[in-house]
Parts: sequence; structure tokens; C-alpha cells
Amino acid sequence: MKVKRILLLILGLAFLLPTILVNAHSDHYNPNGYTGAQNLKYWRDASVSSAGYHNRADTAYATWNNISSKVAISQVTSEPTYYSIVVYAGTISGSTVYATADYWTYGFFGWRQVNPEDARDRSRIRLNTPQMNTLTSAESTDVIIHEFGHALSLRHNDNSGASVMKEYELTTYGSPQQTDKDHLKQKWGN
Repeated sequence: MKVKRILLLILGLAFLLPTILVNAHSDHYNPNGYTGAQNLKYWRDASVSSAGYHNRADTAYATWNNISSKVAISQVTSEPTYYSIVVYAGTISGSTVYATADYWTYGFFGWRQVNPEDARDRSRIRLNTPQMNTLTSAESTDVIIHEFGHALSLRHNDNSGASVMKEYELTTYGSPQQTDKDHLKQKWGN
């Protein structure tokens, strides 16, 4: 009888442990997102160049490459549909944010916006040029790096150390910090 209880306890822990481990880090990233991140396409609209942010956007996407062997982003010249991160610049009416990321899936009836926690085919980063134009070059680059972090399913990180994923802090790191890299690897793997 005692052996049976111990076996049941071990089996119960075997089923609970993965849930506990996943939930231990889920506050740093969204559980779904893309079905894989090894072949993501990055495309920027002409509005990004017109606003003068093309070099910063290109720098931002490149900073997330080579952190994890499971994340690879390549730049393309025509707008992709699936597994894509697209960037636009313009005015976000009535908004005081510097930029925002939103998420989309493509189906029979076209594009449909989804929640950050949902599976997606596309992440869209919108640069709010009136607000972005108030920043230094280093600050605006980090804002775009931050939004790429969201596109890769990372959440705001206000709990630990240096991070480009801070919610209310303008940074000038120029690349994801070790905490950001660790969270990206927790989400996608090494």
C-alpha cells in the first residue's frame, strides 16, 4: 500500500512539474505566438524609410538574430504573409505611445487581429512618428528593438535587471540585454 502511494505521488508530480516549469517563466513571454521562429520574415514599409527610421529598424531586427538557434529572421523586399514581422511608420491617432506591436492571423476571410497570447501569422510594428521624433537616435532604436521583442512573444519585464523590455523606461542599450536573451531562449529554446 505504501509503495502504491509513493508511485501515485511520483506520477502526479511527473504530470504537474512541466506545468509548474512552464508557468514559472510565462510571465516573461506569451505562450503561443508563431508556431516556430526559425524562418521569420522581416519587411518594412516604405513609410519607415520616409520617416528616416529604416536603419534603426534594420538594426533592431538584426539584434535579435543569433541569440537562439531557434530564432532566425531574414529581411525580404516584398510584403510576406505568413511568419512575418512587418514595420510601418505614421501617426497613431490619439496615441502618445512611441510604437506598438499587434498580432494577426490570416484565414479564409483575410486578416484578423488576435491577442498577444494567441497563435499568429504576423506581427505588425507601428512606429508613431510624432512621438518617435521626440527621441534621440539611441532611444528610438531601443524602442524598435523593444517592439521586435514583443513580436517574438516577449512581454514587458519590469522585474529584473537591465532589459530593453521595460514598460515605462527609455533605454539606450542598442541591443537586447542578457535578461532579454535569457527570456527569448526560455520561450524558443537554445
